[in-house]
Amino acid sequence: MFYFKKVFMNYLEYSERLNRIVELAKLKSTGTPKELAYKLGISERTLYRMISTLKNQDHSINYSNYYRSYYLK
Repeated sequence: MFYFKKVFMNYLEYSERLNRIVELAKLKSTGTPKELAYKLGISERTLYRMISTLKNQDHSINYSNYYRSYYLK
């Protein structure tokens, strides 16, 4: 039972972080990947995996060097 709760909480945290990335990208206020990873409390590599997940879910998320932020098309 404890194991199930731990996995479930991780799924919820993951979903919340994905939603946060999308919301920040809508505002073009994510910052650099390193800054965003720090804001979310994850590694930069995990952030890149999460961005890939969002792209697989048909979010058109990209990074702008000019704005230094992720954005949605």
